[in-house]
Formats: sequence, C-alpha cells, structure tokens
Amino acid sequence: MKSIITKDLKTCSVCGTTQGVEVHHCIHGTSGRKLATQYHLVIGLCSECHRGTWGVHGNKEDITHLDLALKQKAQKAFEKKFNHERWMELFMKDYLAVGVLDFEEVKNKVLLMRCGHEISQ
Repeated sequence: MKSIITKDLKTCSVCGTTQGVEVHHCIHGTSGRKLATQYHLVIGLCSECHRGTWGVHGNKEDITHLDLALKQKAQKAFEKKFNHERWMELFMKDYLAVGVLDFEEVKNKVLLMRCGHEISQ
C-alpha cells in the first residue's frame, strides 16, 4: 500500500514507534475507506495510537481533534496532488474550512494525555 501523506507506513505518525504499526485510512466510513485506499490517503499508526483509548478510534472526546488533524493532512496532500474541486467532488466535505489544526500540537496533546509526557521523535 502507498501513501501520499507519508513516505513511511512502518512508523507510527503519532508516537514514532515501529512496533505494531497498522494502516489507518484518514477518511473512514464505507465509501471513505475505499476512496482513501484508492487515493493513498493512509498513514501508519501503532495499535495504541490507532485503536487505543487515546487513539484516533478510541473513546475519548479529545481524540476528535486527532481525527480531524489527520483528515486535514489527507485533504492537504490530496489537494497538492489534485485540487480542491476534485476533493469536494469525491469527499463532499471540506475539513480545512473549520480552521486548520496544528498536527504537531494535537499529536503532543494526545501523547501527553496518553502517557503523561510528550514524546519527541
């Protein structure tokens, strides 16, 4: 599988580990996952950052910021390769319109909540 977001799908994009890394579709849902695969809108996430309590599919309210930050990274990468009109035609939602989140800031907040300290890469 390829990604237009990252060159390294074997390293977690949040915590930097290379252990237990899974492919995360930045746009999910039935049709979203298919489009994410087709347009290579995937990143590597370890199982904890993917499905753990503080992971993107976890059950804490603050992770919605991580999910949105990853969707924004996907939209930016797609629009760099294609364009905004094509994005809207396919995904029908502009994740950047709500205000762009700083991925590094969101990532550090999640890591701080998860393990009590920031992890530097």
